[in-house]
Amino acid sequence: MPSHESDASAGTIAVDHGSIILMVISMSLAELKSEVDRLSPEERRQLTAYLVTRDRMLDPAFRQKLTCKIDDKSLENWVSLEEAEKRLLL
Repeated sequence: MPSHESDASAGTIAVDHGSIILMVISMSLAELKSEVDRLSPEERRQLTAYLVTRDRMLDPAFRQKLTCKIDDKSLENWVSLEEAEKRLLL
């Protein structure tokens, strides 16, 4: 059974799994928001993309819709890579 040590002031918990000690950082929502405020615009865009993608992939309806789109073999429902880049302004 793993043992735990907490340091509330530092917001960390050490979990000892035999020879491996994991440090789990515990942050409140306010602390997370404060950290996000320190990110650069590019880092915030990356974080936003991660959160949106994560939420979508956990949504069974979205996953089903995406699966249907990927499985669609009709060429008229697909665009070329060049057209996709143009539409996405890449």
